[in-house]
Amino acid sequence: MGNQPFCSIIIPALNEGENLKESLNSLLNQSYPKDRYEIIVVDNGSTDQTLNIATKMADHAYVLKDVNVGAVRNYGASQSQGDILICTDADCVVDNDWLSNGVSLLLENKESVFGGGLKPRNNPSWVERYWLLNDDGNAIQQNDLMGSCIYCWKKDFDSVGGFDERVSSGEDSDISSRFKSLGLSVFLKGCLSVVHLGSPQTVKVFVKRQVWHSENYIKKIQASLSDKMFWLIILYLLSLILLFQSLFDSSSSLSYLLLSQVFPALLSVKRVKRSNYKNINMASFFKILVLDNLYLIGRVIGLLRGVKSMVLSKL
Repeated sequence: MGNQPFCSIIIPALNEGENLKESLNSLLNQSYPKDRYEIIVVDNGSTDQTLNIATKMADHAYVLKDVNVGAVRNYGASQSQGDILICTDADCVVDNDWLSNGVSLLLENKESVFGGGLKPRNNPSWVERYWLLNDDGNAIQQNDLMGSCIYCWKKDFDSVGGFDERVSSGEDSDISSRFKSLGLSVFLKGCLSVVHLGSPQTVKVFVKRQVWHSENYIKKIQASLSDKMFWLIILYLLSLILLFQSLFDSSSSLSYLLLSQVFPALLSVKRVKRSNYKNINMASFFKILVLDNLYLIGRVIGLLRGVKSMVLSKL
């Protein structure tokens, strides 16, 4: 085991005092030899106990304030000593073999990058359960890497120039695309999935998360125009406009209401099929459909906020 590659785990943190200890405990209790990896926490200017916890439990703790998360991750990478870089978040809890599994995958597939998905905690809320659709922990919902779990060789990370520091979110899907453009294969594996303690447990938090994720659509318009989800959001927005206009004509309102549900229904069917979700019935599908409506509503709000910010910046 002493010949195993040295790994650097990079964790950005901002006011994660409630979750960081549990996250670090899971990383300190890995089957991978502890002398072959380091844990680096980069604090983004927390006002709670985050930095104190990081200083006591992590191998290295740094502070980098007033920058986007991509810059925080990049700073951690710049301070790392590992041949392998691993990204996760301060509110993620991992299995004991998480590190060993990821390193083994990289060693067996040198020209690749690996990531995992999200799995629910014990006794999740209905929001978390029906958004993740991952009761057994093995399903993968997304196509791109997420910052909660990325395994790559440091040389490949350096080759793509690290994370985009200009955006407030989406830096993970962006680097996923740039890894692919470099000729690397990107794989998502269920064995690397993590429990995300920050997964929304309520409708309010869920919608706010989607708003935050979509505020960069306009800022990165070229990438957005090639994103199928972006166009689905545009179509959903148009259907809501038509539905609102139809409220003044009761004879057509039902038709436009049904039209507006085509787009979240497509998303729901896609998610159920992709996750191979087994516990599907009318009641569970209705909950999934409600969440996909909330997802699209949040994304529409974020998109409109991005447009507003662009307009105001031109004035």
